[in-house]
Amino acid sequence: MKGSRLDRHKLASCICGAIIKVRPLTGVNGAPISKNANELLALYAGLGVIKFYMFDDFLETLNTSETCKAAVREFLAANFEICYPNNTLDTQIYQKNLANALFWTHSICKKVNQECFQYDLWAYAKIFYHLELYNKPIMQQAALTFVFILPF
Repeated sequence: MKGSRLDRHKLASCICGAIIKVRPLTGVNGAPISKNANELLALYAGLGVIKFYMFDDFLETLNTSETCKAAVREFLAANFEICYPNNTLDTQIYQKNLANALFWTHSICKKVNQECFQYDLWAYAKIFYHLELYNKPIMQQAALTFVFILPF
């Protein structure tokens, strides 16, 4: 990457891919866990990065005190969740499709008879970018509604 600024979507994608690659969640004493638990963890970690930057960008636009900004950040952290488009005309919800796609990045390569990890950093960076665009007005509306009731 060139430039001095990290791209938040690539960063979210890298974190997501790293979690999927290493699969940090395992069952205690070999107990089974949900087949896509690590993928959900990865997805939420990536979305957490996106939310952090969304909050920061929004707070920079507010012409108010740091106390007020801190209250807005706290409100958003506690109350804002990423929404997923529901117009995909698919039989499963968007979030489940994403988790499944992340799960399918692991496969057995027949030529070498070992696991192949096929994660597309750029594709998931683009997905995180589109989820941010989709959620930006939703987050701004929630934050502005909260700002108008603050006593500052």
